[in-house]
Amino acid sequence: MRLMAIFPHPDDEIGVSGTLAKHARRGDAVKLVWLTRGELASQFGDTPPEEVAQIREGHGRAVAQILGAEYEFLGYPDAGLTGGREEALMLAQKIAAWKPDVVFTWDPYDVHPDHRAAYWATLSALKFCRIPKLVGVRAQPPALASVAEVAGTRASSRPEGLGENGGGVALEAHRSPVRLLHYYRSDLPRPAIYVDISETIEVAEEVFRLYQAFYRWEYSPEAFRASRARLGQEAGVKFAERFQSEGPLPLGYLPG
Repeated sequence: MRLMAIFPHPDDEIGVSGTLAKHARRGDAVKLVWLTRGELASQFGDTPPEEVAQIREGHGRAVAQILGAEYEFLGYPDAGLTGGREEALMLAQKIAAWKPDVVFTWDPYDVHPDHRAAYWATLSALKFCRIPKLVGVRAQPPALASVAEVAGTRASSRPEGLGENGGGVALEAHRSPVRLLHYYRSDLPRPAIYVDISETIEVAEEVFRLYQAFYRWEYSPEAFRASRARLGQEAGVKFAERFQSEGPLPLGYLPG
């Protein structure tokens, strides 16, 4: 099984970390994809965006190592995501190249614009990745701002993996079924999916502690563990993570 998690910023993956770790431990392939490096995070004060980007990319690398996952940063500007066609094409090519069975992302109505954009771009990408004439040509988003441009200096960049003319090897469309799961919203009438993370709760806590220690969040590791215990209680297990499915989940047989 192959699982891909697509998020705008390092730390967005906290809510799926136990699930990804569990699958990685089983031998499944896991990949984290971050659309931006999160260089505009307000917690860093006056630190230059380029330095913030390097720090947050380091967090992502550390999390990937903890989870046993591959990872990739696409280099879009923080707070610059639109959820539009160009981002969807880029993600479609990543999906076509890596061929996941399941994709995780944010929910469609989160308060943060980048979170919403990640959902809509991912949803479109799962359609685009099936179309050979789209994934066979590298996407080249127009005039993407680099981190240095955000900081007010002259520079130019484009997401990793793109040539000057958007060139590259042709990709084979990914036409196999892909299950899209997003973070849970109580006001969204979609099927809830609980994953038992009792065997990887310590890994999920390690990921949370990495960020909590750095950002000094008031939300404590004890509160984090308690929240996973509450979800576990809802599902009849010790600890759980909760998602929603973009569509119904057909079962061959009723579970025992």
